[in-house]
Amino acid sequence: MATGPKIGSMAVAAFEDALSELTRERDPDQWATARMNLGVAYRDRPVGDRSDNLKRAICAIEDSLSVWTRERNPEQWAAARMNLGIAYWERHAGDRQKNQERAIRAFEDCLSVWTSGRDPEHWATIKVNLGVAYRERRAGHGWENQERALGALEGALSVWSRERNPEEWAAARMNIGITCWQRIAGYRSENKERAIGAFEDALSVWTRETNPEGWAAARMNLGIAYWERPVGDQAENRERAIEAFEDVLSVWTRETNPEEWATARMKLGAAYLEGPTGDRAENLERAIFAFEDALSVWTREANPEEWAATHMKFGMAYRERLAGHRPENRERAIACFENALSVWTRKRHPKEIAAARAPRDSVPGALWRVVGEPSSQRRSGSAASGNGLPPGRGCAVAPRSPVGCEPRR
Repeated sequence: MATGPKIGSMAVAAFEDALSELTRERDPDQWATARMNLGVAYRDRPVGDRSDNLKRAICAIEDSLSVWTRERNPEQWAAARMNLGIAYWERHAGDRQKNQERAIRAFEDCLSVWTSGRDPEHWATIKVNLGVAYRERRAGHGWENQERALGALEGALSVWSRERNPEEWAAARMNIGITCWQRIAGYRSENKERAIGAFEDALSVWTRETNPEGWAAARMNLGIAYWERPVGDQAENRERAIEAFEDVLSVWTRETNPEEWATARMKLGAAYLEGPTGDRAENLERAIFAFEDALSVWTREANPEEWAATHMKFGMAYRERLAGHRPENRERAIACFENALSVWTRKRHPKEIAAARAPRDSVPGALWRVVGEPSSQRRSGSAASGNGLPPGRGCAVAPRSPVGCEPRR
């Protein structure tokens, strides 16, 4: 049986074979269809250089648009613009901000053809894509992008319902939760509660058995949301957070999801470090073990921000450690803080620098807490967030979701 990578290569080869028999002049519509399908195949190809695949995908899809126009071929044109938008969104070569703007423009073009009345499913898919794109947009004002994102995502829910479209509805609710959590406008506590409700809605559809990746991502987000929840019983909130982080680790493993696993271990370690309940000495040992796990994946070269943030927390755990020899723990703490400072700069990380320096200079036995965590860059196209809920690390639905756009034939 052919595997994913083999199927991807076979698809590329099949469309290239077809194009060897077709020309733009003699068979314009068939040529355009084959070019778009080839572009989608390259975009989704699991083997080869990712940057090169996306470059080829963009070239092929743009070729199809040299034949299809909004006036003569509205459906095909919209499908090609949709696929082009996804390719630009996932592209990291070149200017990232320009790629994002091209993606947004392509998605908005689709809405000039697909409407909620005539093409509700396509329209809703585009609205979700636009919602994610606006939320993570680098250009413009952050609060304005967030409001546009919320409007687009809520628009999709005017079409999708839990009963008729459970998977799509859950994906939209997940994205609304992330957007509400990051939201600048409105009341902070109200936004946080909306986010928690949205994540719980997604989990009413996604289960560990039917959608383990989606379930783990939603549980991760819910855990972070409960940990940082500004209302309710704080001890209860934090117990729910720890339970959620531990649930995530039943799906994400070091072997199959190293980046996500490291993030979950980091969050769990921070929860044990700062947890107000339970045996303090035992919690600190659990925290140290979790940070060691995260650092078995993250390196200074490949993941400098995450590596530095984990060393900061690691140092805090050793600084407060009750087990072992106090002088040895103190030396380990200092080494961890110095590791963090070897990455962070005063210009980019002033709060983190102050937090890392404070415990090194404090008197023995003084209690302190880190002043927040540095942003962590998303691995596969998501942006960063310094508020504790990164829209990456498996916690967000990418713009191709929830339905994506298969080649229109």
